[in-house]
Amino acid sequence: MYDENYLAHYGILGQKWGVRRFQPYSVRGRKSGEGGKEVGEAKKRSKTLAREDILKSTDPNQIYKYRDQLSDKELRERVNRIQTEQQLKDLMQKNQKKQDIGTKATKDIMSRVGKMAAAAISIALFNYGKNKVISMWNTEFAEVTVDDIKNFAAFFRS
Repeated sequence: MYDENYLAHYGILGQKWGVRRFQPYSVRGRKSGEGGKEVGEAKKRSKTLAREDILKSTDPNQIYKYRDQLSDKELRERVNRIQTEQQLKDLMQKNQKKQDIGTKATKDIMSRVGKMAAAAISIALFNYGKNKVISMWNTEFAEVTVDDIKNFAAFFRS
């Protein structure tokens, strides 16, 4: 029974169930709905992008993981770059330790000087106050006699 007006579709030959030819979702920054890339092309792009990322990377683990994608020259350049950056980092840490020692010594000295200055100022203020009280005592009570003090005390006893 063959009818010319009948249309039948059985899928694409070799196409597996559940596998799409196009990706309806975003591929590396493309908006959904602009059309997808074929799966094979997306894989090729990700490998080339990964290679570009590897050539810029300074992470030893990432370079080791993708070392088969780099030539000997590129691998040597990456290793030299990582070693150079590590040496620079070590130098900076040594310099920072020296600065930390200097900063600590400066803070210690300033703390001691500050304590000594505070002590000197407090002694000077105490002496100034003591002298001021003595001078006031001498001027106001210079005419007071012992009899006046006895009379004053007797007044409070009664």
